Amino acid sequence: MPGTAPWLQIEPPLASEGLRELGRLMRRASKRWPVVVVLTLVLSAAAGLRAATKAPEFSAEVVVRIVDDADRDNEMSTEQLHDLIAEVVFSGPRLLGVIKRFGLSPRWAERDPSFAVADFRDAISLTVWQNDLISGAGIRHAARVSISYRSGVRERVLPVARGLADLLIDTEGKQRQASLKAQAANSSQAVKTAVAQANEARKIAADAVAAAGQGPPPITELNTLRAAEDRLRAVQAESVAVDYQLRQVAQGQTLRFEEVDPGHDPSEPPAKSITVLMTVLLAAAISFPVCLLFVGAFDPYVQNGDDVARAGIRVLGIVPGGAVQRDLAGDAEQPSV
Repeated sequence: MPGTAPWLQIEPPLASEGLRELGRLMRRASKRWPVVVVLTLVLSAAAGLRAATKAPEFSAEVVVRIVDDADRDNEMSTEQLHDLIAEVVFSGPRLLGVIKRFGLSPRWAERDPSFAVADFRDAISLTVWQNDLISGAGIRHAARVSISYRSGVRERVLPVARGLADLLIDTEGKQRQASLKAQAANSSQAVKTAVAQANEARKIAADAVAAAGQGPPPITELNTLRAAEDRLRAVQAESVAVDYQLRQVAQGQTLRFEEVDPGHDPSEPPAKSITVLMTVLLAAAISFPVCLLFVGAFDPYVQNGDDVARAGIRVLGIVPGGAVQRDLAGDAEQPSV
């Protein structure tokens, strides 16, 4: 509309207007202090009742360090590392083993293992930090993982947290080494079998060549010998690869998990009475100003002309306080309107 001042120019400053409004609401609420006190007491009592009935919860944390060979180009973001641990290491069967080991949710572990595992996951917190397994990181080439477990049983949280850390360490170390050892044993046995088959094929081929004399070479026997030697070379190459991987694990040239902080038992909770008292005091300190502003904003009590104007009523004038009493006492002074 032409000639109308912009909104930013006619709108009063937010800070001064806000402080003025807060003062007005507090003055209004001061006329209804019993209501403010009752609301504060109700909210404080509700907070104290909740603190009195709430079961205590404890938590323990174990910190593990992941170390990688700096010579290898093995980039892994924080999200990838978190997903690897959460989905591969902490898989359902592995977590179910921890549940049965510590006797967690014995009822659901037998009746509904998937529910037991899901409930167990909700009590586990996994955090990856100081991650240097990324591109361009040439300082430590390591990362740290915090594994915490919370429960209402104080004596249980630390053993379970350490059990999860042991599961992580065992997954990347002992289990991989045991698997590679089994593969190496199988490869060694396969090499022995292939050597025996190749020697047998050589003997058969030599006998066939000798029997043929000056005639055509025994094609069938020679093809059998060639196939046996190819199979022997393939098995030997596989055995060498498995032995190399086993040496890498033994020498720590792959990802290694080392325990940095074994954690500690959570401290004893304070007495229930102290907890309830502190909760009530804190709730009262927070709820009192809130109730003060609430009553000042929503109480229909009209204190002055400003309250009437905010209700949309046009104010024609204000009668001074005590004018009616003076009129009844015979005072000749007339109230101004």
